[in-house]
Amino acid sequence: MAEIYIISGGPGTGKTSTINKLSKRFKVIPEAARIVGDTYSEFKGKSIKEIEMSKFQRQIFEFQKKHLMSILKKRLFFQIGVLEILLGIMNSIN
Repeated sequence: MAEIYIISGGPGTGKTSTINKLSKRFKVIPEAARIVGDTYSEFKGKSIKEIEMSKFQRQIFEFQKKHLMSILKKRLFFQIGVLEILLGIMNSIN
């Protein structure tokens, strides 16, 4: 069974610094929102008000799921909570 740790906190609290240090010893799931926002053309360069949030959250979930599946049975560290993404998707559907 995989050990999963979630690093969460407000802006400027050290999440990225913590993840960067952990990544030297462990496999980490990168911050999906930033990667999805910077690499998917439908989101790139757009503000949060200009994108379809349910689509964005679904892409974040798929990105994290893909990385999670690639490293099952290992210790995992997330910079944001998958549960937050799942709740966002569920809220956007309802």
